[in-house]
Parts: sequence; structure tokens; C-alpha cells
Amino acid sequence: MAFSSIVLSPFTAQAQTVDEVFEGMINAENAGYRSVENYLLKTETMGMSTVEYYEKTSSLTLDNGQTVYIMRNVPPNEITERQSERNALSDASPAQLRDAAERIEQAGSDMELGMMNEMQGAGLPGGLGPMLMNPPPDQPWLSPNPRDMTSMYATMLNAAADAKEAQAAEDPVGDAQRHAQNMADIQAQTRITGRRVFNGIDAIEMAADNLDYTQAADGQQVTWNSAKILVDANRFVPLLFTMDGVISDGNESRPMTLEREDTDYRDVPGCGDMYRPFKSIMRLGGAMTPEQQAELAEASAQLEELEAQMASMPPSQRQMMESMMGPQLEMIRNMASGGGIEIESTVTELRCNTGLPDPMEIAQTIFGDALPASSGGVATGPERTATKSTAPGDDPELISTIQQSLTTLGYDPGGVTGVMNKGTAIAISQFEARRGLTVTGRPSWEIAGLLGRAIEDGDFRAND
Repeated sequence: MAFSSIVLSPFTAQAQTVDEVFEGMINAENAGYRSVENYLLKTETMGMSTVEYYEKTSSLTLDNGQTVYIMRNVPPNEITERQSERNALSDASPAQLRDAAERIEQAGSDMELGMMNEMQGAGLPGGLGPMLMNPPPDQPWLSPNPRDMTSMYATMLNAAADAKEAQAAEDPVGDAQRHAQNMADIQAQTRITGRRVFNGIDAIEMAADNLDYTQAADGQQVTWNSAKILVDANRFVPLLFTMDGVISDGNESRPMTLEREDTDYRDVPGCGDMYRPFKSIMRLGGAMTPEQQAELAEASAQLEELEAQMASMPPSQRQMMESMMGPQLEMIRNMASGGGIEIESTVTELRCNTGLPDPMEIAQTIFGDALPASSGGVATGPERTATKSTAPGDDPELISTIQQSLTTLGYDPGGVTGVMNKGTAIAISQFEARRGLTVTGRPSWEIAGLLGRAIEDGDFRAND
């Protein structure tokens, strides 16, 4: 696991070529992992806290002799399984889960037909039976129709199967090799364009043109044409990275930009040579289709109504609402004005070599001092209080936040209504499966926080 013999000191500013700068960045990144076996990252994004846990899985040696360490993001459902006793669900294969889902779906259909026949045999009017079988519009899980209940559970089982297949298909070494090759391709087309001071830091400025790097998913294709990067000339860490390209769905194309700014770099105590940014801002422009922009304009009008309602609230209640929804409201307002998406993320804690996080610590990080009570209380964030009279499924602010985030990420929750419905439950299930979470389909402030983190990470469905 030795580094290349051409190692650049992280504190020298003598890099004169693109190859030296790229080698310096690789060394700076991996010096932080040399003595780190695992690390825990706590982040706050849009007022919501999330926890991520990484483990070193292996390493690979690049063509130039440099060592790259592979750090795997361990999903929450795997953390839970590793800390819990084995059970039938955790031991089931994807095929067994899908078979169970199919059987449950069929059982629900059979029970629905049986109940309808019984109601008709009891002499109920023809239209009354279906009416009684419909669930409450805001609480689909309370439906008396067995098919609704079994269908939702079948959806969760299928999503769990998807998560297991995704985990089985993980190829961290292959991913690292492909990433290294992509970086090598970009490096070959990059040139140093000068030096300048950025945020008070002496920076090397580089640019790459004619990249022709394409990503395709969900009927859309993004082709990145050019990139610019500012690198700390002394410690070889990225300060600003910008890409320009075109997104197309086959019928129309529009410009797209992606920018990430990293600031507040710190040496991390107890983490060897790790030197990481504690504040990052991601900016994304051009990601929305005209149809999505129209939907956003409608959401913006609803936002004005919400703000008018907030203005009439008692000061304490209005302050709580602004604390809960302020960052989301600002993002929607900025997007509606054509400013694109801008999301700021702050690291609140980073520690190394402490092993799997305790579930209670994760809960306290996400919910703060207001952990959900057994009586149905809901925690609303790190500095918010529990509201025992309002369950998550009945909280319109929480539901609106989740629905807006799901829409931003490319899911279809059935609009931003503030009312829980089957579309939102399915969209939550799909998101949970994609992120390797335990699939529940239920709203919570934990899910809202993870959605915010996914937006910050750029984990849009168009990137599948």
C-alpha cells in the first residue's frame, strides 16, 4: 500500500504541470485514508441532520504507482442488520422476497373479492361496498380494503428485494477503477490556465474542454462538455469545481451547469492526515424540464399563500415554522425565479476508527432532544420540540417537505399537497430502496433529512 515515489508534499506549492497537480490531489485525498479504517460523518443540510458511515474495503494501485483507498458508504439498513439478530426478512433472498410479495398481492385480491361478495350478499347497495373499501385520503394505511394493505406491503417487499440486489451488485473496486479512468481522461484534456486567490487561498486554475462525457438514464442524457477547477496550491484540495453541458430527452435540449464549492477545510483530530471541507455548496442549473418549471411556478404560488398564513401565526409558532421550512422555502423561491438549485451542507462532526454507530446516536443526531415518544410524538429536527398530538402522517408541513424533496429528486409523490397519499408512500418506498434503507413507505423527519442529503449529493433519479 505504499504511495508513489513521486509523492508531492501536501504543503509544497511547486506543482508546475497538470500531472503534478492531479497527483497532488490524489495524494491529498488518500493520505486521509491511510490510517483510517472507518469514519462517521454527520451533516446538516437545509436544517436537517443526517449520518453517514464509511468503511475501508480495499485499495488499488494506479498505473503511476499511486495507491487509492476504497471507502464504502454502508447503508443504514445494513448497519441495522449487522447490529441485530438475524431474522426471516434479513435472511431472505431477493427471489424469496419477490415470491412473498406476489403471494401477498394475490391474497389481498382474493380477500377483497371475498369481502365485496359478502357485502353484496348482505344486501348493501352496489356502490356502497366500493365506497366503504376506499381508504381515508390522508391515511392510506388505514384502509379497510385488504388489497390496499397487502399491496403496500408487497411494494415494500419488492423494494427490499431491489435493495438486496443493489447491494449484491456493488462493485467498489470496479467503481474506483472506472472513476480513476474517468479522472485520467479528464486529466489528459486539462490545462493550467493560471493562478488566483479564491476565498483568501492561493489557487491553481485549470480548465478542460471537449470532454464529451455522457451519462444517460430515465430517457434523459447529459453530456458534459467542459469543466473548470480551482485547487489549493499548497494542500492540493479542490476549492471550486464547475461543469457545463447539455441535457436532452430526445425531443429537446437545454444547457445544464453543475458547481460545487468547498470551504472551511480543517485537519481532523484523530483521523491521521485527513483534511476535509466542513462546508460545501452545490449549485445546479438547467435540470428541470419546462413541465417541471410550470409545476414549480404553481408551487411558488402556494408558497405565497403559506407565507401569508405564517404571517398570521403567533410569533413562537411562526418562528418554529420558519426554522423547520426556511431553507426549503428559500430553495423553492430561488428555483421559481430561475436561479436553479443551491444547497448548502455543513459538517457537524467527523470522527474516525470508532466502528459502527450506535442506533441511539443516529436517532439523537437526526431528532435532537425531541426523540419520538411511544404515545405518537414526532421529532421535528435538531432544535425543534416534539408535538405529541400530531403523528408524522398527519403533519402537513412534514408531508409537504417530503413531497417537495421527492419531486426535486425525480420521484412522483402525487404533487406537493401536504396530505399523505398512496403516491407519496410509494415514492418514499422507492427512495428508501434506492438508498439501501429499510423500506417503510412512511413519512418521518428522518426521511425528510435523508432526502435533503440526497439533493445535496446530487442523487437525482436522472443519474440512475
